[in-house]
Amino acid sequence: CTTTDGYHVQLSFDKKNNSFVEYIDNREVNKGTYEHKGNHTYELTGDTQSFEITLNDKNYFEMRMKKINNGESIKMDHIANTPTYFKTDFNDIEEYKKLLN
Repeated sequence: CTTTDGYHVQLSFDKKNNSFVEYIDNREVNKGTYEHKGNHTYELTGDTQSFEITLNDKNYFEMRMKKINNGESIKMDHIANTPTYFKTDFNDIEEYKKLLN
């Protein structure tokens, strides 16, 4: 999803090991595991932050980040069944991780 302030936010899920990776502008800012809690709700436990998401009937969810999109909801659409990973090394990852605080 591209936000109103120009950030590109992505979450990649790997069903094989119940893991996820969260990216902002292709920078890995959070990763960890997820657990299905029932009723299309998942608890994500990451190394930077933990949060909960609930999928709707059309397989998307909304999330909020205080420092991105003016704190408004970000609609996260399902775009593929194959997990996506970015291997590029960036020297500003810590600055992007601060957006999660």
